[in-house]
Amino acid sequence: MDNAIEVRNLSSWFGQNQVLKEITMDIRRNSVTSVMGPSGCGKSTFIRCLNRMHDL
Repeated sequence: MDNAIEVRNLSSWFGQNQVLKEITMDIRRNSVTSVMGPSGCGKSTFIRCLNRMHDL
């Protein structure tokens, strides 16, 4: 596959609260991808992990 981004088993914690649990996905090169979900489900945290604004 021609992936621009590969995410494998991404987890993130705030203190003792696990906010992302083992996220795995491939984002294909030259494609449009969106992250959708209800308020508070972790969309912004996920994006911040991808662009390294959160330490993993």
